[in-house]
Amino acid sequence: MAMTTTNYGLTKPETTDNYDIEVHNANMDMIDAELKKGEDHRNNTDNPHKVTAEQVGAINPNLLINGDFRVNQRGHESYSTAGYTFDRWMNSFDASSMTSTVYRTTIGSTPGSNVYRVHIRIDSAAHAVENNFMQRLEDTPSGVSPVQGKMVTFSVGVRAVSENYNDYRCVYIAYHEAGKSDYTIKATPIFKETNGRVSITADIPIGASKVECGVGYTRLITPDDAGSEIDIWDAKLEIGSVATPFSPRPYAEELALCQRYYQIRSSSSVSTVDLRPTMRTTPTKNSVSGGDAYYDAEIY
Repeated sequence: MAMTTTNYGLTKPETTDNYDIEVHNANMDMIDAELKKGEDHRNNTDNPHKVTAEQVGAINPNLLINGDFRVNQRGHESYSTAGYTFDRWMNSFDASSMTSTVYRTTIGSTPGSNVYRVHIRIDSAAHAVENNFMQRLEDTPSGVSPVQGKMVTFSVGVRAVSENYNDYRCVYIAYHEAGKSDYTIKATPIFKETNGRVSITADIPIGASKVECGVGYTRLITPDDAGSEIDIWDAKLEIGSVATPFSPRPYAEELALCQRYYQIRSSSSVSTVDLRPTMRTTPTKNSVSGGDAYYDAEIY
């Protein structure tokens, strides 16, 4: 009488049995199915074991700077031009084709670990155009991302607040690979009913650069989208496939990280000695910020 293997129940004919092609084929089908399960598991970067943050039992460090939007060295409560807004966060759009405003407001009834949220509104669009609110990780001097070859998860609190919301917003991770003209983007949609944390996980290839994450769009913005609004809070990028809880850094530590990239200084000389953190490199912008006594020192 034929026996079976311990783990998968493959048929093991006796040495006295005649060869049966159907037994052989059935064994091969079972082996093929189990190998495919393993391949699918390896290729699934979206937390295949459905591990929860509670099961992980830890809070991973946040790779983003100013994830709760507390630091605002530029001093405005709203920004309607393309470029940097609240420290390290950029509102990216073609200003010749559309207008978009980013507000910082108190969090009110929206859940979160801090009193601030960012409110993003599409004011107008002349024709189809892109718009992203995002932060990009600084590449290494050799031009690759510090998270290359790693699995990362981006999570953020989001709430759709506009009546004409068309389910086209998304939470995304994007990166650039050498030899490719376009960014590789992995995104998950934000639906009208969303009011809580949304996350996306991606494998960052070896050699990837310009890794960014934020809130973007699954299609181009059109004139019909004017008035669309969304709130976001507590943004976090971390190593691994699980979105662990957001934990803000102490304000002084967060401010020091931001001041390595942007400062308002009392002298136009970027070499002036002061007690603030040393900037990461020589600023790419050095211009009058307000009156004759204050100057921006900013690294793009």
